[in-house]
This record gives sequence, C-alpha cells and structure tokens, in this order.
Amino acid sequence: TGAGASGSGTLATITFQVISLSDDLLKIINASLTDTKGTESSIANGKLSTANGNVHPRYHIFSSGTGPGGSISPSGDVLVEPGANQTFTIQPAACYHITNVITDSFSRGAISQYLFPNVNENHTIQAAFEINKFTITASAGTGGKISPSGSITAMCGERVEFNLTPDDCYHIADLIVDGVSQGAISPYILTVSKNHTIQAVFAKDPVI
Repeated sequence: TGAGASGSGTLATITFQVISLSDDLLKIINASLTDTKGTESSIANGKLSTANGNVHPRYHIFSSGTGPGGSISPSGDVLVEPGANQTFTIQPAACYHITNVITDSFSRGAISQYLFPNVNENHTIQAAFEINKFTITASAGTGGKISPSGSITAMCGERVEFNLTPDDCYHIADLIVDGVSQGAISPYILTVSKNHTIQAVFAKDPVI
C-alpha cells in the first residue's frame, strides 16, 4: 500500500495496493484517487509506472466464437487502453458462414468486422456460425430411375451416393453432373460444395 501524486500541474492523492512488479510496472488490485476537489474514484485492473506514479487502467473485451465454424481475431480476453479503438475480425471456416455477431447482448447481424470505438468500459463480443447447406436436383430420363431423386438438401462437404437403375430393355447411357458427362456409371458419389444438378440418361438395348 502506498500514496503518490500525479497530473499535469494538478495535485491528487492516490492510495493503492499492489501485488507484483514486472518490467517496472506495478499491478494494482485496489486503488482510490482523490483530486483537489475531494472527488474520489476507484481504479481496478490498472498499472502503475514506477517512474512517475501515473495510473493507467485498462479495459477487457472478451471475445469468443460459438461452435467449430469459425473464429474471432483477436480472441480471448483482450486488454484495451482507455479511449483506444479495438477492431475484431470474424472469419468463418470452410463450408461455414456467419449467422450473427453479438456485442454486449446486442445483435449486429452477419458482419465480418466490428469496431469498438473509444473504449471506456468492459465489453463482450461473440460470433455464431452455421454450416452451408445446398440443394441437389436429381432427375432421370425415360427408361430408368435415379435414387435419391428430386430436390435433396445436403450440407457442404457431405458425400451423397446416387444409384441408377435402368428399366427392362434399357441400359445406362450417361450420368450428367452440373452439365458435365461422367459416363455410364452407377453408383456415383457426389461431394457437395455448391448447388448441383445430376441427370441420369438411359437408352434402349439394341435389338439382337
């Protein structure tokens, strides 16, 4: 515990309790400041320079992402000097997108960056992510069927197997995926990365 004076030409009395000394800085765990008008204020989580006795409190911004779908940078417990600006960048992982960013319990929407201007109090920032979902449109021409068929919802990175079955007297002629011929194959495994189309083409067996 000790006392000192600081300010630009203005005397003030500060009473403080310290718990450690590192790189010529004392860590304050309890402090009170009394100016020349007798006004008292409390300071916590500050630091004291041993050279001139000035107190510099810092503020916390706690940042976190929800789930495995992305990250916030910087992350964790970020210390910010009083009056400084602090920007956070939100980055979704591959196959994910941002669904919401929440600061101090307020929804900010699906934004990729947020600025805390003129920081003078503690804040929180949290990001939520969701995996991308796509639609596969599967169809078959005359002479057979494809399974599954119709409109199929699948997650990004998911592997979906399609089976082609020709009718009697027909055979598989081609499988067209996103406009590109894959040949007469079945089954076919599609790794989902966007919206896809898949078309099964059948032809009549030759008459012998």
